Amino acid sequence: MRLGGVLLVFLALFTGVAEAGKGPFRYRHVGHIGAAGSGLGKFPGVDSAGPSGVAVDQQCGEIYIADQGARVVHRYDQDGKPLLDIGIGGSDVRGGIVDPTGIYVDNAGFTSPNPLGPPTPCAKEGLLWVADYGWSRIDTFAPDGEVKSVWCGREFAAGVCDVTDRSGFDYYPHDVWVSGDRVWVAGRLANTIREYDFNGSMVRESDSTGGAYSVAQSGALLWGTYRSNAIVTGALFSADPTAGNTIPLVKVFPSNGSFKGTQGLWTGVDGTLYVADIAGLQVYSPSGVLRSTLKLPFLPVDVAARYDGTVYVTGGHIHGAEVYSPGATVTLKKVSGGRHEIVLAGKVSPGIAHAPVVLQRAEGNGWHKLATVRLGRKSSFTYHWAPPRRFVPYRVRAFWHDKRPYYADRDSAILTVAAR
Repeated sequence: MRLGGVLLVFLALFTGVAEAGKGPFRYRHVGHIGAAGSGLGKFPGVDSAGPSGVAVDQQCGEIYIADQGARVVHRYDQDGKPLLDIGIGGSDVRGGIVDPTGIYVDNAGFTSPNPLGPPTPCAKEGLLWVADYGWSRIDTFAPDGEVKSVWCGREFAAGVCDVTDRSGFDYYPHDVWVSGDRVWVAGRLANTIREYDFNGSMVRESDSTGGAYSVAQSGALLWGTYRSNAIVTGALFSADPTAGNTIPLVKVFPSNGSFKGTQGLWTGVDGTLYVADIAGLQVYSPSGVLRSTLKLPFLPVDVAARYDGTVYVTGGHIHGAEVYSPGATVTLKKVSGGRHEIVLAGKVSPGIAHAPVVLQRAEGNGWHKLATVRLGRKSSFTYHWAPPRRFVPYRVRAFWHDKRPYYADRDSAILTVAAR
């Protein structure tokens, strides 16, 4: 087995990981996406089914949640507002979805996030991949819901499938991940991870994992779930394309260790590993150091993380996803002031007294510094601004750079303001 240097370093640091990452937990519950009921963005909970897979458009910050009850995938903006229900629930036509489990949004050509937030305007070109477990299909959709391709593990009516390959495609696809020109599928019939090209042709597969529920990839690291001693745990594979004709297994993590009852895996844009299992939400650094473990008041099903570290966790009976933040909450509002001026006030919680906060103004296709202010002793701030033109709307926000380890930078909601 040939292992790259990055893989060896990660494996070495991951040994004895249960002893690492001690200290105060830094993630906080900050919100919820979704609601019970019927209609746009809602979860009916039919036959005890509910939210399953969750994914994030890393360029736009939009959130997608698979709904096994409504048999669609809900799309929300980054503030949790429902935008669209994707798929034709319960249908066997093109675009039909029966049992959506794992999902992924592929931002082709998007290499790294804007450090000051998502690009403006957002491209909305991320391709949604859906592993339809009960329908033996992998479907892809544009953000507007248009069907792009259908991969089928069995025969359907003429015109439905773009790819039908019973010998290469798992009959029960449970999760999907896309990287570059490769598609990784965790399948429950053979309980393997399989690698495909974009034409739907299988390149290679792993040996049986006994429980292939989730898959996530970052560089040479390929993560999957593995059944060990009747308990589903985590396993590390090599994604090195020169490693041979099979996907090599590097290590299975003991079921009595950090991974236990693992359901969902996700790797962030910086290589951070997120794990949803019986222990709750676990977060590991790209080098394999345990950063935090958060016990959850529900049994998680899947996990995804946004470019800024915001984490979304689904569970079977919570009608959506719970949202967790590794950093502060930043607020900004317009308050009363004099003529010809705009007075902005806000707060960073938890913040650091006298630390700087950058106020930004949207110009062209990005954010530019308007002013730097200091937090007061109660982590609040006020800024008086005389804009260059009256009665002209300006888009502004507050941006907080957090220097503390494992915290993420944060920004406020965007305000549109004008001076009288």
